[in-house]
Amino acid sequence: MKLSLFGTLLLATSAVSSPCLSAETVAFTHPSSNNGRDQFQLALTCYLVDQVRGNFSERCLTSPGGFFETNNLPEQAIENLRASMIANTNVFDFEKILNWSNTWSYALRNRRPQVALISDTLAQFSKSTRYKSWPKEIIMRSTAKQKTRVIYRSPGPNPIGLSVAETYESVIGDLTAPLIETEVAMDRSDGSGNADFYSYNSKGQLSTTSLFPSGPRQVPGFCMGCHYSIETKTFDRAIP
Repeated sequence: MKLSLFGTLLLATSAVSSPCLSAETVAFTHPSSNNGRDQFQLALTCYLVDQVRGNFSERCLTSPGGFFETNNLPEQAIENLRASMIANTNVFDFEKILNWSNTWSYALRNRRPQVALISDTLAQFSKSTRYKSWPKEIIMRSTAKQKTRVIYRSPGPNPIGLSVAETYESVIGDLTAPLIETEVAMDRSDGSGNADFYSYNSKGQLSTTSLFPSGPRQVPGFCMGCHYSIETKTFDRAIP
């Protein structure tokens, strides 16, 4: 089974601001076991530093300063990540690091060539990708959204694997109802198996939140909860 309930619950619940979560800390050390939490921490670490899982030295995770020696992160990103550290140890405030990942995805979206496809407006994104011509799946009432969704999937990996999910103000499959949200999951081209997640609001503007029955939630943090694969230890576009 690809979908990890552990990953879903851990990340999805942590993405919600809560006083009881703000004090939670995690040590980003190289996992010595295969338990779910260790593996999830490693997957999240790789996602944040933008590296293929396992493609960095153990020192990167075990040395207090080594985490910042990846040379892949811009200075501003390193400063934000360092702000999540506690007392210059290899320990991080989990809520802060999730908040950082949410802002990082947008601030650095043009850092990788394929992410440059993500424009500030849905109209431009639609024009550059022509996703409306892709194979689509109509979901009468989505489990996650409790609304009608249409999911378009790119027919191949070229130029990049993409999935686009439209959410309509309907629970009966009415595609003439108002379009309230469009979400994008985009494969990274670095071979990591990870995807980046983006959202456009009802006005077609790039948004840092996504709508759920419980209210707006941060992107990509909340998306990553459901898109974590315990098998590959990646945040996968194809899940769920």
